[in-house]
Amino acid sequence: MELLEEKYNHSAERLDKPSQYLIKRAVRRQNFDNLQKSLHSKTVYVGNLSHFTTEEQIHELFSKCGSIDRIIMGLDRNKLTPCGFCFVVYKLEEGSLNAMKFLQKTILDGQSLSIDLDPGFREGRQFGRGIYGGQASQEASSENGQRGGFRGRGGFRSRGRGFRGGR
Repeated sequence: MELLEEKYNHSAERLDKPSQYLIKRAVRRQNFDNLQKSLHSKTVYVGNLSHFTTEEQIHELFSKCGSIDRIIMGLDRNKLTPCGFCFVVYKLEEGSLNAMKFLQKTILDGQSLSIDLDPGFREGRQFGRGIYGGQASQEASSENGQRGGFRGRGGFRSRGRGFRGGR
């Protein structure tokens, strides 16, 4: 596949290409169809959204890259509340490429956005794939204690030592 073999000496890296995640996934599965589709797709996946970010905020930011057909907010499949991602579908392919080039790592509601080309939205993908209905990556990090604060029944976790309370 030419995308994997492109080598440009003395040139800046392209900003409108699929992420390493999509490329590794295609290589691992030996299925390059989704990768090829994502290069000509009108859809972008937007990750690392705050749970409080509204559809209006996303529309305001992403409409600067092209005319938007629709926005699909990612939902916790159990609670039906926003869970940190969305899909933005543009009317033209050039909108999705512009979003990749110009909005990657933009700060929105205190979060650095992660934007990736997407092979196209299918019904059902708007729901989180985690065990508890949210995003799998967020659930995994909170189970490992990386989110800080409280940990299960043990109480408050402070500087690597579990505080159990009492004397």
